Amino acid sequence: MPKKYLQYKDNWQDHFNKQGIQSESGFIPECHDCEWEDKEEGHSWKDVLNKKLVGSEGITYWDIKFSNTCNLACRMCRPGDSSTWKQIITDDYTDPYYKQFREATWHKDIDLVLSQIRSVKYLKFTGGEPFMIPQVWRVLNKCIELDIAKDIEVYITTNATMLKHLDKLKQFKKVEILASIDAIGERYEYIRPGAKWQEVKENILELNRQFDLAVTALPFIFNKDHTHELDAWCEENNLEIRWSPPLHDPEHMRIDALERCPDKFYKYAELMDKQHNTNWREWVNA
Repeated sequence: MPKKYLQYKDNWQDHFNKQGIQSESGFIPECHDCEWEDKEEGHSWKDVLNKKLVGSEGITYWDIKFSNTCNLACRMCRPGDSSTWKQIITDDYTDPYYKQFREATWHKDIDLVLSQIRSVKYLKFTGGEPFMIPQVWRVLNKCIELDIAKDIEVYITTNATMLKHLDKLKQFKKVEILASIDAIGERYEYIRPGAKWQEVKENILELNRQFDLAVTALPFIFNKDHTHELDAWCEENNLEIRWSPPLHDPEHMRIDALERCPDKFYKYAELMDKQHNTNWREWVNA
């Protein structure tokens, strides 16, 4: 079956069309997580999608990233995925990781997207922080207006720092929330500067009361020796936890960064500490 794409011509479309063509002959670097899951677990998200979409007509699965609008600057993140990161980054961040999509132009006018929405069955929103992005709610409101929400499954990955419009989400066939947190307590607050663990914890528990929720966490250098703490908290609160494949990029935040590229780790850990008035030595066994 030939691939179908939303009729939205821009540089992003060209970029992902090229990746789609490249991926037909095997895994590309951007598909590292699925490749790792296939190898380690025997299946991955692509298998879930292939099963969901078999025999579907039109463009039924939408994986949407409208912008990088986000209220946090998590240590493993970058400007292309966080507007807060873009505000605080300096010229000292020379690694190519921090330059990818840094100057991206994001869509504010989504009328063309909305005009093609009637065939959708699955909506996935990432960011940035989806709860902060107006275009996310325009899409959801349009689905409600067209009376198709009852037939649509919604998947949202959120940092769980805020709760908005939960009543709108309840009008959809199914809503699955992935709460991205990586650690608990003070370690969580170090990894995600500006976030408050007590508030996030309460938000996660509230979301879990109202929707299908799972905690998603990323193993990397700042939590590698403390994953059991998050596991225990999730078990105590009857929450599902899904550990992602170990972080791959940036290299200097990998689990083995101190062995692989110690100078790069020191450089960027100290740059972030300077910006956030913190000390990485309190959180890593160097």
